[in-house]
Amino acid sequence: MSLDLEATGRLAARVARNADEETQLALVAQARGLSPLAVASALLWNIAQIAEDASVTKVQVSATEALMELLRDQSWSTATVWEENAMHGRHLLGLTEYLVGSDHVRTRIRDALEADSSLIRPMLVALSQWGESRDSETFTELLGLTCSIRDLPEWLPTSSMVAAIENEMPEVKPRRDDDGADPDPERLAGQLLHLAGRDEGT
Repeated sequence: MSLDLEATGRLAARVARNADEETQLALVAQARGLSPLAVASALLWNIAQIAEDASVTKVQVSATEALMELLRDQSWSTATVWEENAMHGRHLLGLTEYLVGSDHVRTRIRDALEADSSLIRPMLVALSQWGESRDSETFTELLGLTCSIRDLPEWLPTSSMVAAIENEMPEVKPRRDDDGADPDPERLAGQLLHLAGRDEGT
């Protein structure tokens, strides 16, 4: 997280802006094949934004369409995609909601869980809100990371998440919890159950 992915994508896109249109379009095509998804998404989004600012319409349209297709086609049905994008899952799904729609995101997550409820563990980590704390004087020393679920986005299929938690982690109870450093799925599951109103059997 110290090399912020969004900032890095924007810097790369600003460098690419100096190239001719053909080269920028080639970069868009190349970006579609990058892995993990968070990397491809960050570069395509920033290419589109900077091309829009520069009124390079063809590049903007190409990058936006490539990003929409990439996000729309992602099934989220394997543990690998959740694990590879662990610190960026919530951002990616929020971006998918923005470009493709809430119903699409909700359906993808629900279908993935119905096919394999064990996905709930890497899914909880990737849907968490991550943060980092640094030394206030130098800002170079990393003091620690935090990982928590503090709210439930509108696009989240909450009932499907709760059902998967109850199936895979039946011992987990709802819990109020401050930001913690441990991305433990059971701790995060307790937070989600609390936010979903499952306290005291409700």
